[in-house]
Amino acid sequence: VRLLAFMNGHVDPGLGAGLSVSYGMDAAGTVTVERSAFMLNTADQSSALSIQNGSLQYVVNNLFLLNEGSSRAVAYLTTSQPLGISFTNNTVLSNSHTNTGQPTVSFAAGRVFIANNNFWDNDGYDFDAGASGDRSIYNNNYQSRQMHGGEILAQNIGVIPEYEDGFLNFTPVRGSGLVDAGREPSGASALWYLTDLDLNQATRVVGAHVDIGAYENETIFADGFELPGPLGLW
Repeated sequence: VRLLAFMNGHVDPGLGAGLSVSYGMDAAGTVTVERSAFMLNTADQSSALSIQNGSLQYVVNNLFLLNEGSSRAVAYLTTSQPLGISFTNNTVLSNSHTNTGQPTVSFAAGRVFIANNNFWDNDGYDFDAGASGDRSIYNNNYQSRQMHGGEILAQNIGVIPEYEDGFLNFTPVRGSGLVDAGREPSGASALWYLTDLDLNQATRVVGAHVDIGAYENETIFADGFELPGPLGLW
C-alpha cells in the first residue's frame, strides 16, 4: 500500500477506519504500508491503521495526523509470526484519545523494531512496544512511552520539533534536532529499509544521516545556499 491518503474514515465499534489488514493466524504474507497519509480518521480503536498477523509488517515513511480513537488513537499492529513488525521513519502528530492514558500506537509481536519516528503532541503515551519479545527502540523523537522493561533503547531524543513554513509541511528546519539524527539499516539481514524518497518526494537521505520522521530536509547548508528540491502533496 503506497502513495495513498486515508482521510475522514469512521468506524464504531471497530478498528482501522483508515485501513485495516487482517490475515489468518498462521497465514504467511508481508504487509507494506509506505509513504501514505492518515488524517482525521475516527474509530473505537486504532482509528488510522490496523494490521493483524502476516509474516512481516513494514510501516515506513507515513504521516499520521489528527486521528482520534477511544484507545490506540493511531494504530494497532500485531502478529504471532517470528519476523514481526518494523515501524520506521513515520511522523505521528497531534492524535487524540477519548479515554486517557492510552498509547497512540500499540504493538504486540515477538519482534518489534521502532526507529527514526517523530512522535509529538499526542494524547497519552506516544507508543507501547509491548510487554514481551524482542523490542528495539532506536533514534526516535518522543515525549512518552509505555514502559514494561526489557526494551533495547539507543539514541532516542525528546526535542520540540521545528518545521519549515507551509501548510501541512512537517519538514524539520535545518537546525532542528531531528535533522541527521536517524539511523540507516546495516547488515545483509536487516529486516527494515529506507525509502528512496520522503513523503514530500525529496531524496530520503541528505547529509550525514537520515532525518527523524517522514520528511527530509534538503538543505545541506545552514544558510540555505542550496535550492530546495521538488514539492509533493504534503
